[in-house]
Amino acid sequence: TSISKPSQPDIQITRAIDTSRSGTPALTIGTPAEQRLALLLELPERFSGQSRVEALLQLIMDRVVAVIPNARRGALLLRDPLHDTLLLKAYVSPDEPAVSETLARRALTEKRAFLWHSNGAADLSLSVRQHQILHGMYAPLEWRGEVFGVICLDSPGPEDTFTEQDLEFLLTIARYAAMALTEQRQKTDIEQQAR
Repeated sequence: TSISKPSQPDIQITRAIDTSRSGTPALTIGTPAEQRLALLLELPERFSGQSRVEALLQLIMDRVVAVIPNARRGALLLRDPLHDTLLLKAYVSPDEPAVSETLARRALTEKRAFLWHSNGAADLSLSVRQHQILHGMYAPLEWRGEVFGVICLDSPGPEDTFTEQDLEFLLTIARYAAMALTEQRQKTDIEQQAR
């Protein structure tokens, strides 16, 4: 007697992602959700292949501003623990970087991401007024309790508001970046110990 193989049901695949393909997924095609997923899939590969932290941080900022539709500018600041200063390490802006140190420090000290919008109050900081920051998102670069810095995104346009989904995505990217910074520091420590 012959045993026939069970027939496979007719399964139609509607969408597939080729995991063997390396390189940058297209971030300009598809829905915003698909673009965000492409970025999340791309970053770990980029982290492992990047030896220069500065280039990696700039890549993160370029991609994040590209996939969050209402983000017009962005900055990534790292905290210098010795001098308690925030150091600009990467930014995306048609002009100079637009950063509110007050709001960035709040994300660092409170260890939480938040959305912010100007209510036109007279007590706005000089940087908020100078850069015309009307809407902003701030997410700390935190990994395992250690805060390395903050990612700041903003828009000077009154119609360019951010959503909770934007904030959750930014927080995910901030965690990825903090994890990469931790890994980079560990590599440096190992190399120094080997000398």
